[in-house]
Amino acid sequence: MNLRFDSRQHLLTLTSFSSNEAAERLSEYLRHCPQAQRPTAILASGDYIAAGAVTALQQAGLRVPQDVSVMSMDGFNLAAIHDIPLTSVQVPRDELGEAAVRMLQQLRLHPGAPPGTLLLNGKLVVRESVRRIRDNLSHAPVEQHGLYD
Repeated sequence: MNLRFDSRQHLLTLTSFSSNEAAERLSEYLRHCPQAQRPTAILASGDYIAAGAVTALQQAGLRVPQDVSVMSMDGFNLAAIHDIPLTSVQVPRDELGEAAVRMLQQLRLHPGAPPGTLLLNGKLVVRESVRRIRDNLSHAPVEQHGLYD
């Protein structure tokens, strides 16, 4: 929906990938967040963090995905075995490891070579933790101005 991102309001940082820490931080956030400003979706950086978010939401009396959608950026550890199967972007872990080794080898062989960029695509796996908010399958409109400034 092209909403502005405010890290003070929209970002919770953790010191680990622990589901317990994620649940504690999100519970604390929800206790202090006015109901009108509560999130409608959470993008977690890993499955364990997403599982902790689901726990915190349920403890706060919120339903996933009816009240809050939850999505993970991992998709391998808990996505299929959690109480609520998590929608996730599966990160190509094997390909990342292989590419990292190749890049290190190239740096070792050619230390003065300019740095490069490599894009590895993940795979979106839609499960039951994200609620569809529109009936049609077309893309949401994108604002052309102010999107990337």
